[in-house]
Amino acid sequence: MVRLRFEIWETPLSQECSVASENHDRLRETEARFVEAFYASTHEEAMNYRYQRNGWGPYTPVPGVTDRPFTETQLAEQDAYLAVRNQT
Repeated sequence: MVRLRFEIWETPLSQECSVASENHDRLRETEARFVEAFYASTHEEAMNYRYQRNGWGPYTPVPGVTDRPFTETQLAEQDAYLAVRNQT
């Protein structure tokens, strides 16, 4: 089972929880501070974790959206990006 790294970042007014990626790093607010990393095998699993962590009750999936497991290709892409990001 493939598990991707997700990261939680916070500002005084917001919280971001997203898969670790170049695009998310580029779009993140400059004042955001890193809070936590965790791993999930699907988007729904990641959102369940986030909701439990924040005490928001159970996560309700978006109607009509099929949750799919992450792929080896996605993991390879993330690993390649994190290897570069971790060198800086």
